Amino acid sequence: MTPHPKNISAYAQEALGRLAPLFERLDDRPPPLPSPGIWPPPPFPTSPSEMRRTIRRYRAGKVRPVDPSIDPRDAADAIDKELAYAELADTVEDEVDMVYRTLASRTPGMRKQRSKPSMHSRRQGISTATRRAIWPSSSLACAAQ
Repeated sequence: MTPHPKNISAYAQEALGRLAPLFERLDDRPPPLPSPGIWPPPPFPTSPSEMRRTIRRYRAGKVRPVDPSIDPRDAADAIDKELAYAELADTVEDEVDMVYRTLASRTPGMRKQRSKPSMHSRRQGISTATRRAIWPSSSLACAAQ
């Protein structure tokens, strides 16, 4: 992939070829996580690394979900799928942003900057939308922020 394509049409076709499989994977969203009882006792994990640590602890049998009816391995699998989906969504967003910036640099009239949080701020924790999806209760979503 060239950062400054000479043939914009060819670059757009190449970009669509890369994005199409990612968009198909986005269509296959994992089922929503059950109630907040899937998590261990507070404090709830708020970053991807904390979520991965919780997954490892569940699989090792070191902790259990708050809801005793939920098997720790099933909870680990559900959280793992949700985390993988959130990372896929970030990948798609990064790819689309890169395509936009590349095309904007070569196309007059597209130079307006997109408003998007910086990569650093997004990588510091999971997105607000993902938090709300994971913790549907407003009090838990607020506590995670």
